[in-house]
Amino acid sequence: MDTVTIKVRRHDPTAGEPPRLEEYRIPHQEGMRILDALLYIYEEVDPSLAHRYSCKIGNCKVCQMKADGKTVYACQERLQDGMVLEPLPSFEEVRDLVCNLHKRVKLMVGD
Repeated sequence: MDTVTIKVRRHDPTAGEPPRLEEYRIPHQEGMRILDALLYIYEEVDPSLAHRYSCKIGNCKVCQMKADGKTVYACQERLQDGMVLEPLPSFEEVRDLVCNLHKRVKLMVGD
C-alpha cells in the first residue's frame, strides 16, 4: 500500500503554546478524501487530534478547513501527498482543525 505525508496545524489556544505543524505518514488508497485521512489519524495514530465532521457527503459544511491555503470540505477534497491542513482563519479557533463556525473573528490586513 502507498503512503502519503500530510501536515496538520495543531493548536490548543487554552494551553498557551504556539501553533505547530505536526507531520503524519499514513496509508493511502486511491480516492481517499482528507476526512478519511483525519479519521485514520484519530482512530489509529493520535486520538488527541481535534477535527469535526457530520454527514460525510458535503451537506452539513462542518468539515470546512484550509488545505494548502484553499478552503475545502474535508469530506469532498481528495487527499494528496504533502498537503498542509489548517483551520479556517476567519472563525474563532477552538482546537486544532475545529473552529466555532458561529463566531467570526476580524482578520488583520495581510492575513
